[in-house]
Amino acid sequence: MIMHNRFFAYFLLVLLFFISNQNVVAQTRFSEYSAHHHNNMPYRLYQPVEIEVGETYPLVLFFHGAGSRGSDNELHLTHFGNKIPKSQYNCFVLAPQCAKDTKWVDTDWTASSHQIPSEPSAALCTALAILDSLIEVLPIDESRIYVTGLSMGGFATWDLIARYPKKFAAAVAVCGGADLKTAGQITHLPIWIFHGALDRVVNVNRSRDMAKALEKAGAKQFFYSELPDVYHNAWEYAYSLEAMYAWLFAQKKP
Repeated sequence: MIMHNRFFAYFLLVLLFFISNQNVVAQTRFSEYSAHHHNNMPYRLYQPVEIEVGETYPLVLFFHGAGSRGSDNELHLTHFGNKIPKSQYNCFVLAPQCAKDTKWVDTDWTASSHQIPSEPSAALCTALAILDSLIEVLPIDESRIYVTGLSMGGFATWDLIARYPKKFAAAVAVCGGADLKTAGQITHLPIWIFHGALDRVVNVNRSRDMAKALEKAGAKQFFYSELPDVYHNAWEYAYSLEAMYAWLFAQKKP
């Protein structure tokens, strides 16, 4: 089912329901992002100040875009780090940083289509290794691990859920692109796709075509939001949309 902006009123109702559900939402204080490194990859980790013994918490894995590559361990938080309403959602956030001149997915972002590489990139492997290492030592709810990314990170989001379709509870792909042949592998997964109709960096057809491929494959739990007056900065809208977070944190693997 492909949905556009006129349906957002529905998600506002979802938001009200979500806020009223005290079992899902916790009013809590959060720490600052802490800086870490793993195999020379810098990453930031955000976690609650107080964690109750015996409780587990969802985790959001965020992949930045090409303009945030580097080693400063700060730039990659620009478009997402402060977007989640942190007084409302009790979660971990993992934000790895891709090195300069490398990619999350080894493909041409300007191409009209691409085939998923036979192996994940070294950067994507390291990011996944960081995630797995955190799962081992932190109280992370493995039934509520979410992945999102913008632009180059949108490609990473599609690539990762295609390779590990049972690892994540939901995905938000912003102005990225996917291998259309992978649609059949992720029909079970709740996905929200955002793309600006005027995007001149990653053509909007990349998201349009994947939405059609998902629909054709029988997917029932995805939404496609094409923003009519937006260029490549679709993340400014997607990551500021409270209803998106309400929907995201409501998802849980069976």
